[in-house]
Amino acid sequence: MPPRRLVLIPLALALSAASCSSSKHSEPPPTTAPLTKASYITAANAICRTLNDKVGALGQPPADDMTKAAELNDETKTLTADALERLRALPAEPSEAATVSAIYDKVDRVVTDAGPLSTALRAGDAQAVATAQSKLE
Repeated sequence: MPPRRLVLIPLALALSAASCSSSKHSEPPPTTAPLTKASYITAANAICRTLNDKVGALGQPPADDMTKAAELNDETKTLTADALERLRALPAEPSEAATVSAIYDKVDRVVTDAGPLSTALRAGDAQAVATAQSKLE
C-alpha cells in the first residue's frame, strides 16, 4: 500500500479544526490571566497557523517510500504535540474551559494513534497501515 498524504494530514487537521478559526494575528499574547474568547481564538489561530505552515513544509513522501512516510508522520506528530502544549498554555475563560479541554483530549488521542501508524509504515504492513489510518480519519 503506498503511503498517502492522508497519513500526515489528520494530526494537523485535528488540531486546526478543533482549536482554530479565522483570526489573523501572529502570536499569542503573553499572559496568565484568562483570555477573552476572542483573544483566545486569536492566539490559538496563530499557533495553528504556525503548525500548518510547518506541516506543509514537510512535503509529501515518495509514493513507494513507507519509511519516509513514517518519518514525516513522526515529525507531524511531534509538531502537533508541541502546538497542543502551546495551546494548553493559553488560559481560556472559565466558561470555555470544559469545551477547550474536550477538544484537547481529542487531539491527544489523535497524537497517540499516530504512533501505531508509523510503526505499521516502517514494518511495511499494509493491513496495519490501513487500520491505523482509519483511526485517524
